[in-house]
Amino acid sequence: MATEPKTAASAWALFWQIFQADKRRRWGRLADLGLTPVQAMAVASIDADDPPTMSQLAGTIICDSSTLTGVVDRLEALDLVERRPAAHDRRAKCVGLTAAGEQLQRRLRTQMAAPPPQLEHLTAEEAEQLHDLLAAAVARHAAQRLD
Repeated sequence: MATEPKTAASAWALFWQIFQADKRRRWGRLADLGLTPVQAMAVASIDADDPPTMSQLAGTIICDSSTLTGVVDRLEALDLVERRPAAHDRRAKCVGLTAAGEQLQRRLRTQMAAPPPQLEHLTAEEAEQLHDLLAAAVARHAAQRLD
């Protein structure tokens, strides 16, 4: 029986399998924080020192502006974000974190930093190899985008 060649596509399939299998754990952690996945993406994406405009945030989390309006409305109701006038364009609104939002963002990042169980079973050497390969992929992609 011939084995399939190990390609980027087969690596991605394995990564996707791990990602999908870990969905229940990730979403459970978000629920414990009182957030939906889209709300969590928004909170995690906001730079407290340089709040994005509504359109920038929509582009970052890849949703349309009307969807983001509802997400921000709900986050405002939870006192996690606030709309602020953009310094560069008075017609635009920025989305800034409140003090509670900054605290939740730190908790969110801590909660989501834990790797899925499948990766916890790697040896230290295997985890380092995986890290180095993924870092190389990210760096090469970034270099391609600059060209």
